[in-house]
Amino acid sequence: MIRYTPLDATLHRNAGLQAPPPGQGPFRHAAAATASRLVVSELDQALAYYPLGFREVPGDSRFDLIAILSLEPGVNYFVSPEGKWRAPYVPGWFRGHPFRLLPKEGSDQHMLCVDMDNGGYVAEAGVQDQRFFEPDGSATPQLQAILKFWTAYEGDYHKTLSQVRQLDQHGLIVPWQIQLQDGEQQPTRNLEGFFRIDSRKLDACSGDALQELQVSGALRLAHAQLLSMPRMGGLVEMMRLRQSGLAATAPTAGFGLGGDTLDLSFLRS
Repeated sequence: MIRYTPLDATLHRNAGLQAPPPGQGPFRHAAAATASRLVVSELDQALAYYPLGFREVPGDSRFDLIAILSLEPGVNYFVSPEGKWRAPYVPGWFRGHPFRLLPKEGSDQHMLCVDMDNGGYVAEAGVQDQRFFEPDGSATPQLQAILKFWTAYEGDYHKTLSQVRQLDQHGLIVPWQIQLQDGEQQPTRNLEGFFRIDSRKLDACSGDALQELQVSGALRLAHAQLLSMPRMGGLVEMMRLRQSGLAATAPTAGFGLGGDTLDLSFLRS
């Protein structure tokens, strides 16, 4: 369960976070995530390791830019059993855990909040723990860095939403029809819920439309998504390794383009 609570210098004067136990990584909370929200400032790093796509926001008419982390529900191929991340770049959405910058009710202001049920929160921080506040009530340097991170992330997220909305308004975001086969004797199944850029529609855009997309940065985002699509082959290989019980012995599987041995027919353009 996630329970975000605004941090308060009085109520949480002595609170903090415990470090993970020895040998444990800090990303156990992401073990069941099949995708991660991304912002445009992450494109260069994320493109190297993940297939990028879009996902509908529940109860809304917009899309989020995402990194796809799994082809199976309830499992994240990039998190080891010890909670360590299996790729050199970790999406900011998970690096900023257990904090979030959330809007204050009835106001356009935001508050830095912490998930009280994340497992690391302690009301009385010890010597080895990361405290939120100094004895005088001011934020510790670590908490100031976290606030700076989430403030920048929030601004970048709105920039990302604007670019994604622009691509959608031009009709460039379409369902990504991905077909998977769990075994040679098994029927194919469709993986639902992911969206992609339609390369043919992008090629058919007018010069004015392309200039508009270029000026806003949306064209770069569209190209990044298209260039990332072969990374889906790596996820297929990671799924096969996991199903065969070999995932733990090949933690870096899927970080390349997939190689010639993978069937990439599910990448429909």
